[in-house]
Amino acid sequence: MSSEAGNVIASLREAIEKRVREQVLRHSKIDPTGDRKKIIDIQMKQEREKLERLIERNEDNPAKVEAFEVLIEWLPELAQQIKNR
Repeated sequence: MSSEAGNVIASLREAIEKRVREQVLRHSKIDPTGDRKKIIDIQMKQEREKLERLIERNEDNPAKVEAFEVLIEWLPELAQQIKNR
């Protein structure tokens, strides 16, 4: 993987993490008694679905497909990090 691809993946990871954390916070404010882990799982599922759609739309670009696949593999790690905080 090139340095440029690594930078793109890093910036996408940052954007995904920010979006997920914002959504979890938003849901927690709406319903403080809600199941935080369930909210995180739902958000991870939505992020995975977004990435899968991006893979389908970019089938003709192997570099993008690889980047999106790397991000899909990373999502469980992100979920665990957020759940542990």
